[in-house]
Order: sequence, then C-alpha cells, then structure tokens
Amino acid sequence: MASNEQGSGPPKAGLPAPWVWLNPKTWFSAPAHPVLPPEAEDPAKTEPPALPSTTSTITISNPIDMQNGMISRENLSQEAVAEIFSNAFFDIQASEDEHVIKESYRTWIRADEKGRFVKFQTLFVLEPKAKEIDILRAVNNLNVKYLMFNTFMLKDRVGFEYYYWVEGGVSPKAIVQAYKFFGSVLPDLVSDLADQNVIQ
Repeated sequence: MASNEQGSGPPKAGLPAPWVWLNPKTWFSAPAHPVLPPEAEDPAKTEPPALPSTTSTITISNPIDMQNGMISRENLSQEAVAEIFSNAFFDIQASEDEHVIKESYRTWIRADEKGRFVKFQTLFVLEPKAKEIDILRAVNNLNVKYLMFNTFMLKDRVGFEYYYWVEGGVSPKAIVQAYKFFGSVLPDLVSDLADQNVIQ
C-alpha cells in the first residue's frame, strides 16, 4: 500500500497528486482549492480589521531583567535598587540618598557608592530608662549571636544592618531574597532586646 504522507518525495509521472514540480531537487504541496485573488474574495468571509490597542506601555530606561539580568559593581546604583524592588511589587519610596520599604518594620536600603554591596538597615527607639551599660551589653551579645548582622547603638536608637555583597554578580531576585532574609531574622533580634528592656 502506498503512503498518503505528502512531501515524502517527488510525484510520480501521470498521477494527479497535489504536487507542483519545480526542479529535480525542489517541490512543494499545492493547495487543495485554488486561492482567490484579493479582489475576488468573498466580502462576507473577510474578517474586520483589528481595533487599535488601548493598552499603553510604560518604558523604563535601562530596565532590570528580573529573570536573566545580573547586578554587579558595574551597574549597581540606587536607581537600580529602586527598580528591582518596584518590579518585585514592593512599595518602595525614596528617602534622601536611599530608599525605604515600610512593612512590618521600616527598612532603609542603600546601594554602596562603589557598587560592592546593598545595605539593609532598620532602627528602633531605645527604652529611656535603660542604662547605657545594659544597652551596650545587649548590643555586643547580639553581634556575637548573629554574626551576619551588625547591631549598633546611636544616641537614642539601636539599629541592625545587613550587607549583601554583589561583587562577581548576583541576580535581582537574590537581592530581593536577601531583603526577605533580613526581615525574617528581625523579629528574633527585636525580641532579644525587648526581653532585656532595651527598646520600647
């Protein structure tokens, strides 16, 4: 039995198969029905023209590719940080020379001027009645317990910092995950200081 698979070879002589012979090396399948020229097409079967799109596209200068892009010393900037978190659907706001995200805790995010790291920082008000020696002891204990974070004391506040290094290149998603990691550890840091009556 002969195969009915079109395109398996040139047509055999004398057969009215749907083949158009071009040359010994090239052939193609002819249409089953003739194609009418444009002026002879049936108007009833002609599809109406597509309506213009009403969706506007927002163009971002130098957009960050969240899937395939890389952030490194060469392109890390405060603008890039803002775009990364905006693309990840965070409500990020400008604050002087840095940006802030307000969720469970207010976190300031700053890109290093030399492009080496992204710094995450948050501050808490000290308990007015807490003694300075107790505050310093609590801060030192946290710096030993949480080596990846820096706990520091200001005049009337205590703060936590986390430096996420980007040298060598990291993905925008990794920077967002670093922020989430920082936020996941903050409750333990805050709880430790609250238990020692150091912060309000």
